[in-house]
Amino acid sequence: RSAKDMRSQTKKHLSVHQGRARFAQVTVAVLSEEKERVLEPELFLNDRRIEHPSEEDQALVASAVAAVKEEEARLGILMCVTKVDSSYVDAHPEAARLAALSAVAALAVE
Repeated sequence: RSAKDMRSQTKKHLSVHQGRARFAQVTVAVLSEEKERVLEPELFLNDRRIEHPSEEDQALVASAVAAVKEEEARLGILMCVTKVDSSYVDAHPEAARLAALSAVAALAVE
């Protein structure tokens, strides 16, 4: 099966905290087996793929991945983050975490 065959959900989170926007869009896929797991989700900022993310950029992905791992254990469903989108200005790990949780919730009720 290719990644395109996987059941997935993409959810956005946008909020304003102390006058600054926080935005992320995260795609989470349900896996049929562990070997399908995406170990390095794609990261896009301002619609450009980031090949060599900075530590700050990696924090976005790590936040989404950690949230999905927790839910995966809680729900007993194999899942992984396949893609994180944001913008240079509004990127925030909390937005990535909340978008990931939103995608997981949508997958859990499908």
